[in-house]
Amino acid sequence: MEDGTIEKMIAESYEAEGKNVTRGRLFQLVEQYASDFLGNLEPAPVLQERDTKKFSAARFYNTALKSFKAPTEQAGKLGTGERQRFQKYIAGNIRGVTLGEKVSSINEVVAGPAMEDPKISEILASLGALKMLQETLDDFNEATAGFLFEAFLSGMLQGEQVTERVGGTLPIEDCMFFIDPKTGDPGQPVSLKLLSTTTIIEGSIVNLLGFFRRPEIAAVANEKGIEYIVAVKKKNSILDLYSFTITPGNFFMWLHEKHFNFQAPEFLKAVSPDTSAPSNLNESELNDPEVIKQNAQRWMNIVKTHRYPMMGLTPEQLKIDLKSESDWKRIIPLPSTSGKGREQVASIVLSDKGKEAYRRFTLFKDVENFENIDISDELEAQFLQQENPEARNSAAGAIAQIARNRRAVYLNIISKWSIGTTTESAGHVTRYLAILNPKTGQMKAADAQQKLQALVEVGDADSIIRWATALEYARAAKGDTQFDIKPVTVRARGTFYGAINVDKKKIYKTTQKYSEILEQLCAPIYEELESLSQYINGFYMQNRVGDAFKASESAKQMVTHTDKLSSNIEDK
Repeated sequence: MEDGTIEKMIAESYEAEGKNVTRGRLFQLVEQYASDFLGNLEPAPVLQERDTKKFSAARFYNTALKSFKAPTEQAGKLGTGERQRFQKYIAGNIRGVTLGEKVSSINEVVAGPAMEDPKISEILASLGALKMLQETLDDFNEATAGFLFEAFLSGMLQGEQVTERVGGTLPIEDCMFFIDPKTGDPGQPVSLKLLSTTTIIEGSIVNLLGFFRRPEIAAVANEKGIEYIVAVKKKNSILDLYSFTITPGNFFMWLHEKHFNFQAPEFLKAVSPDTSAPSNLNESELNDPEVIKQNAQRWMNIVKTHRYPMMGLTPEQLKIDLKSESDWKRIIPLPSTSGKGREQVASIVLSDKGKEAYRRFTLFKDVENFENIDISDELEAQFLQQENPEARNSAAGAIAQIARNRRAVYLNIISKWSIGTTTESAGHVTRYLAILNPKTGQMKAADAQQKLQALVEVGDADSIIRWATALEYARAAKGDTQFDIKPVTVRARGTFYGAINVDKKKIYKTTQKYSEILEQLCAPIYEELESLSQYINGFYMQNRVGDAFKASESAKQMVTHTDKLSSNIEDK
């Protein structure tokens, strides 16, 4: 339109239509005007109020990251629109192939700009992934969150959720990861568990053995097995990611022999000795024993130097000669409450080192109740006085008990901390103890072990099927249907993929780290797009005529911002 105005259009229509312009006709005129006007837009200068608007991480979260919502089951299916978008905008822009590599890349972005010119695509993809996980964990119940988590990882790792039944029942695998569309390789079978720190991992022995009896699985059982990815949600919305794989070769490292009767006649008939061949197990660099030992040593140094004094303990009391990882808490002995021992405990606790150690401990956010771990001035004075030995002795006993309380509180706190976020997590020492005292998986029935192992080491499909069938006979004779694995076992023996913080405030902080680059090129476009969308919806859905004019103004701003982005790209 050359010189037309909305007022002129309405006036002309008023005269032409017999001075009877309906509300519907009015909307048509506004829409026509807006359409013609927007089609001839010229870049306009950015409004002053937008120039001075300070970058807001929360606003960026609600605009630029608005489209990154918790996934649906469609993200876990090959070929769907949601899956294609997920791979294009999320998975394709996060470096790495494996889960460990993806987690590492996301955490690099979270740590802050490491490069002079970080890629916006990588920043947005990592922030988008974190937001999707945050909504998955916060907005849904445990069962639904677990299902959506499967869809998320399937999209991230070129996988697909398994929903079809096998033999009338759902298979033990939840997903198949790393599906190769060119070769037809079905990928890695995976069972996903989204748990709390205390939840025991449970599974069906029947389904697990049925899994190994499937011919296509049996053929690659020793190579692939079934991988369990365990996501443990800890305090402050930290997600620890562990993995362990059950194969015929390590079966009894994860399942206890108590579930099987190796004297059952059907079992004995099903097994027979066969030739054997050695097997090889590869360990990732992330879980290298030397690294685990170094981390454990750092943990022990921290405990001895900074925590022992508040418990009345000496560095010499640290012990690492335990028989199993479940006894890790005994590394820190109980402070003595008897005889001269309690006087020594009280003296250390009230020393300058003891007081300073306790002061630092009280700064922990996880310490919530000080009622049983504080020492009153009166109790301290009662111990330090020399005139009344009986009163001093009584005070020493009370202080020693407080030292025990401090130990209990400390052990409880560090048992919940992630090894991916702190050197003081108990996970470091439990993993070290697992190295010192490896579980051998030796069965009491030595002859049965020999026969089963012979089948495993042959390793072809027929031998693995016979192996699984024999174990099913042994299981049926015992009557057990479920196995369970303790969380401490997974933390001690599993592969640690890393920790991800999915707290919304943490996402805000990460976003703020990139405020300069996002504010310069990215944020204004998303914010203006959000405004434009609201104005258009206001016009069409709520009949607000004025929003048509606001939309046109917003579109002008979009032209300015996108021109700036194009200019930046051309300069590079």
